[in-house]
Amino acid sequence: MNRNPRTSNCKGFTRAEVLVLIVVFPIFVFDFWFILEAIIRNLPVSSSGVQTARTIAIAEFQYAGDHENRYPDAADGSAQDIAQILTGRGGGPVYISDPSIFYIKGSRERAYGGWWAPPPATGLRQANISYDFAGNSGSGLDTNTPDTMPVVWSTVGATHAPNLRGAGPVAVTLESSMPFGTAGIAVTYKNNSAKFVHEPAGAPNLCAPSYPGCPSATVLPGGG
Repeated sequence: MNRNPRTSNCKGFTRAEVLVLIVVFPIFVFDFWFILEAIIRNLPVSSSGVQTARTIAIAEFQYAGDHENRYPDAADGSAQDIAQILTGRGGGPVYISDPSIFYIKGSRERAYGGWWAPPPATGLRQANISYDFAGNSGSGLDTNTPDTMPVVWSTVGATHAPNLRGAGPVAVTLESSMPFGTAGIAVTYKNNSAKFVHEPAGAPNLCAPSYPGCPSATVLPGGG
């Protein structure tokens, strides 16, 4: 007579089933981790990269609000000048307190910092900055600058700097060696709209055909 009918049909794993689990489970974990890693690796492309570009652009806008509506600029300068200005160069206001915002992890640029590093307002260099900036021949983007002007974008390098002076579409060459490790750039415009550009080479991927141009526009390149 069975005194415990509720457990009479319960069975444990057989040796064969245990062996299958031992073999299959690690494969499942590996596949899951591979997929998760790919998702994490692509997150900066779709979200944080664009948000960072927008944050930098907002800091420039705040600077303009304190300087007669003119964005930071430097004649014949580079992204180094913009980054130093925004971090308080010359004792000015600090609009960005963390210099690591200018660096994209995994890019060829070098992250700024360390106990030995001087204050970013004097120590930041072009090689620490993974972004390019639009300028206006040293006088700064102003109220006459079209809202569709790209203000800041993840660096395409000096050799691929876009020509922002003429009207019409503007294209940049996209390469897999760009900061995000993919052929694309994060860009924010003067109207504070932002996107991740990944259109093929030759397409008007930076400025639309309706872009009116800015005759005195310059590019202050970053990149190491």
